Amino acid sequence: MKFIENIKLKNKNCKVYKINSSVVYIFKKLHLEILKNTPLSFDCAYEYSRFKEDIKNKKEDIKNKKDYIFLMYYRNKPVAFSFMSVAKFDKFNLLYIKRYKLTKKQLPFLYDLNGVGVLEKFRGLGIQDYFIKLRIDYAKKLGQKYFFVSINPKNMWSLKNAKKNDFRETEKYINYEGNKRVFLRKDVL
Repeated sequence: MKFIENIKLKNKNCKVYKINSSVVYIFKKLHLEILKNTPLSFDCAYEYSRFKEDIKNKKEDIKNKKDYIFLMYYRNKPVAFSFMSVAKFDKFNLLYIKRYKLTKKQLPFLYDLNGVGVLEKFRGLGIQDYFIKLRIDYAKKLGQKYFFVSINPKNMWSLKNAKKNDFRETEKYINYEGNKRVFLRKDVL
């Protein structure tokens, strides 16, 4: 793991790390713990049946410096995660060209701010807002210009945080798992 920074959120001093493929199991364990108190439709991109394959892809992508997973620790215990991934040229991401109105040349500059997960007793501290800003700043240093998020329309907290960070709604749709989603984008040019 690579240390990123110390952060104080309300009365809690936390540490943030970018993880590598050798510790993806920590992310998985934290994610499964968070899912115990989170509606699956809020986290539809990571249903357990697909989780193992996604981890394999994350391991490869982290090695290639395309996808990034961040963990937040409080008192040496992981309490939150966030990840982001560069758009790839496959049939699924070609949908983003349509939704995002980008050319194929612009697609490599598009980052998906995939998700944030926070243990229930750590919610309300501003962790999601912090992770939105961290990921955008991190990706901007890599030359990224376009960002998107996909959120369940019933997830008022995530929608509020995205809009607070200047994401604007572009489309409502049903994803491949049958869940309603709101697609939001932000350009940093």
